[in-house]
Amino acid sequence: MPVKSLREGKTHLKSTMEHTEKFARELGSPLSEMALHALKASMAHSYGIWRTFRQALGIEKGFEFYHALIKEKTDFSVPKVAATLGIEEVGDIQTIGKMVDWYMTHFPVLYRTIKNTDRIHIGQVLWCPNPAYGPCENFLDRHAYFRTEAAVTLDPVLTGFVQFAQQHGFAGEVEVDVPQALCTNGNVCFCRFIIRKKGEPPPENPLQPAEEKDFFEYGLGDEEPLFHVLKKQGRTVEDQAPRSFLGFIVYDHMANRVLHDRLGKKEASEVYKKIWLTYPKRWVKEARLELELGKITDLEDLARIIAFCARKKFVPYRIKPRGKDRVALVGEMDPFVEMGTEFLGKKVRGVYLNDVHAASLAWVHEIISGTKMAHAARVTQVKSLAMGDDLNEMILERN
Repeated sequence: MPVKSLREGKTHLKSTMEHTEKFARELGSPLSEMALHALKASMAHSYGIWRTFRQALGIEKGFEFYHALIKEKTDFSVPKVAATLGIEEVGDIQTIGKMVDWYMTHFPVLYRTIKNTDRIHIGQVLWCPNPAYGPCENFLDRHAYFRTEAAVTLDPVLTGFVQFAQQHGFAGEVEVDVPQALCTNGNVCFCRFIIRKKGEPPPENPLQPAEEKDFFEYGLGDEEPLFHVLKKQGRTVEDQAPRSFLGFIVYDHMANRVLHDRLGKKEASEVYKKIWLTYPKRWVKEARLELELGKITDLEDLARIIAFCARKKFVPYRIKPRGKDRVALVGEMDPFVEMGTEFLGKKVRGVYLNDVHAASLAWVHEIISGTKMAHAARVTQVKSLAMGDDLNEMILERN
């Protein structure tokens, strides 16, 4: 069985890699850029989901929903980690530590196991993509978000590994702690994870003098952090790109499912739509700078901005003039449809893809508003892959 699980894991990764390479070609991105973009998109989306839950549902309920999302992600991931490592039974803390190390490394986190015995696991996170590539536009929101991230790292992430172990042969009680975290304390140079059998004395956690601290960024230079981390891990962008790309899609689907499991259909769909409406304002600003556009008055320039923003979520479009005062955006690929259907199966059909379609329509209207062209142009969705059509097609026309 472990051999079969390993074989299935390799087949799954190969298939994900084929999809990642196909989208990278269509988007005109080298695989290294795809790996970086997908990881940054995942971190931005995590924050966007958290912020939307908080604003739409309130602080307490928002945390409850976000916790449920991280639990679903953990419950999805941990059995796959065990299968990849060929682990069928967990008899000690050392095996839990081995699983945590593998999971963190492929997240990717720069993880260092300090001690791993049958009674205690101590690990350090020297670099994490969440504070590295996470939110930056709002100082107070950022701190509130990272406090949440520190809390959910303890439970349900680390406790999720313990629960899996207890379901697969581990006997006895376990204590888990995260006494310090990078995302909530800029004065520490690593997160610290402790998983120990109840009764095992906790390790000391002495404060480090400032002169003894070895912050990750001190040795970074001008190198992109992700690529520096992959070198340190002895891993490649070919290994990381498909994991981050698929992870982005799966996480979006899980957020949608958490909402529909706990809210009425209409409210769940509305909150999901709001997640995607957090991005257009920022992306339009990026598009103007990248495309060197000032005031938008031309339909083709508007189409260029929409296509640029769609690339941010890995949906490629080509721009095709359609006569006077009409421009089409056409694309044959959509990762939320293609990868979602292949890797998540029939359950993405119906509710999820209906919501993807509705959110995309609202998203493009928000982009047009962000360019101040809403009074001068309108958009019509002619075809949608999410609705079962053979391509995505939008028509821009002058009012």
